[in-house]
Amino acid sequence: MYMTYQDLAAEQAKDLDYKIDTAIEALRAAFAACRHRPALAFSGGKDSTVLWHLIRTHFPEWTDRLVIIYGNTGVEYPECLKFARQLGEEWGNGNFYEAKPGHTEAEGLKYKAQQEVLQYLIQKISSEQASEIIDKRVPLGLFCLEGTLADGTPVWVGIDNTTGDAWTEDFKSKAACTRWLNGN
Repeated sequence: MYMTYQDLAAEQAKDLDYKIDTAIEALRAAFAACRHRPALAFSGGKDSTVLWHLIRTHFPEWTDRLVIIYGNTGVEYPECLKFARQLGEEWGNGNFYEAKPGHTEAEGLKYKAQQEVLQYLIQKISSEQASEIIDKRVPLGLFCLEGTLADGTPVWVGIDNTTGDAWTEDFKSKAACTRWLNGN
């Protein structure tokens, strides 16, 4: 949606209840369009904290699937880092991840944190869950099953059910499975 500075000034002048209602409707539309596991980039600042609070308050059905990714750049104040980690512990439902910068040699990914973010969007599942996803084509998302072949060889099965087609592929390594699931 295009807004002029005049339009923006008019929106900013509206009362807080209108702004909250507008944010809730935007979140509702985003969740309705979501075909993957949703993720929130969390900085620990006021905007991402309020956004996370709105999701927890108005969309509790999404909180168990929501991945919270805190980008620790290494320059945060100790108090901010403590706050982000504490909120992650209290609100994160085990889905709070702290990505730290670090260079990588992986093609197309400049930082290790990028690899970590992509990894958080892939749900680890059991063989029973894999069968259900393949049979019923729900839930939508990216999934990885770690298993062992009859001869003891480890195998990773990737399931790309982002479109409801439950595409599957076997791999000899977790890294190869992750690359396939992320379209590389």
